[in-house]
Amino acid sequence: DMVTVPGADHVLGAGPADRIERLREDVTLSVQAHHSQVIAIAGHHGCAAFDVAREEHLAAIRAAARVVRGWGLPARVVGLWVNDWWAAELVYDAADEPNS
Repeated sequence: DMVTVPGADHVLGAGPADRIERLREDVTLSVQAHHSQVIAIAGHHGCAAFDVAREEHLAAIRAAARVVRGWGLPARVVGLWVNDWWAAELVYDAADEPNS
């Protein structure tokens, strides 16, 4: 499944609350109904919805992934940065966090 929203890394960390809740519902459905085992929070170079520097994206991706991890779903949560070469870089892995 793909659950998408423009600027997801920013939305999950900063709101608004109703969009976060809708994302939580959609992701929960994916995990429960389709047994999705990995949830990836991705941000990308050139994002029009969250037009900030790379480092700010990386911080937002990590924060967003921690929000999703906090939902307690039985899936691995990772954060990805898609760079200006369209290559994905792993910037967060809940498996590396204590109590994951």
